[in-house]
Amino acid sequence: MWKVQYAASVEDLVDDLAAQLGDPLPDPMAGEVVAVPTLGMRHWVRQQLSRRLGTTTGGTDGIQANIAFPLPSDLVARVIAAGRQAEHPGGHAAGDPWDLRRLVWPVLGVLNDARNANQTGGSDELGPVAVLPTGATATGHAWRIAHLLDRYITHRPDLVAAWLDPGAPGAAGLPEGQRWQPEVLRRVADRIDTPCPALRITQWLNQVAEGRLDVDLPSRVYLVGASALPGHLARVLAALGHHRDVTTYLVAPSPALVADLTTNPPPDTRADSATGDPVRSWQVLRASDDTAGRVHHPLVRWGEPNRETAALLAINGVACQPAPAGVTGPAAGSLLGRLRSDIAANRPPGG
Repeated sequence: MWKVQYAASVEDLVDDLAAQLGDPLPDPMAGEVVAVPTLGMRHWVRQQLSRRLGTTTGGTDGIQANIAFPLPSDLVARVIAAGRQAEHPGGHAAGDPWDLRRLVWPVLGVLNDARNANQTGGSDELGPVAVLPTGATATGHAWRIAHLLDRYITHRPDLVAAWLDPGAPGAAGLPEGQRWQPEVLRRVADRIDTPCPALRITQWLNQVAEGRLDVDLPSRVYLVGASALPGHLARVLAALGHHRDVTTYLVAPSPALVADLTTNPPPDTRADSATGDPVRSWQVLRASDDTAGRVHHPLVRWGEPNRETAALLAINGVACQPAPAGVTGPAAGSLLGRLRSDIAANRPPGG
């Protein structure tokens, strides 16, 4: 089951995380997985858990061990790895043409074609990336680009899928020096007769949700410290939650707004709300999203990603509950304390 706890401050979420981790898994040698959004958050959460786990009564002399703190993108990467391994049990290099060790060769072919077009007096959309850097070999140059594409596929599958969509604008919005990236990806995809993993992840997530694809993760998984969930990550958490205990500790600047959206879910504004798949769409149609009308404090309007995440959690029926009230933050009588209190309660200033 996937459930969400939210609070205005991450400090108020760590106590419950520590309580959950304090109840050990059935296998004492099994490791825990606590995903964190940044490296700084990883360091802080480790410190906080070491003051809460294994302590003497009333003390802070604890220890945290056998807990992995991956970035959220690692959860996506593990699903992709499981899907690729299931399709090619003999190993990636033996079967999947999108494996990095094989991807370098179609990339090399694309660069060679572009370089030849430039040398014969024509022009090519790839621009300077087709030019071999000083001192570089053609294979080494292709390897660096293949590694970049592989990281995009693993960590930004939604972006890659958009680039491969024939109706998408492609390089629109990218800085001039990066506009070659979607074009290289498309040409590489044309050379490979197997769909890109970014296009296959929906199929794999459905298999995870149905229990037909095993992902290298323990029976419970945590994500702590995020304030918003990108669509592809939410889909992964939803799929994992069908057969695991998945808990997300969400930082919400205005818990009152999240509570309002949870109690009174907004109309279904998902981009694809009728797929019938176990993993449902997590892309909101902003043109028809009216949840901004529920915001009463002007500073809360800056938290649009958090509001959209809360709305999509409510629409998809994910269990959301507030964390126990903490004592963190400035004193209630101070100006900063009153401002924070107004934001948390979604009250107009001075209301």
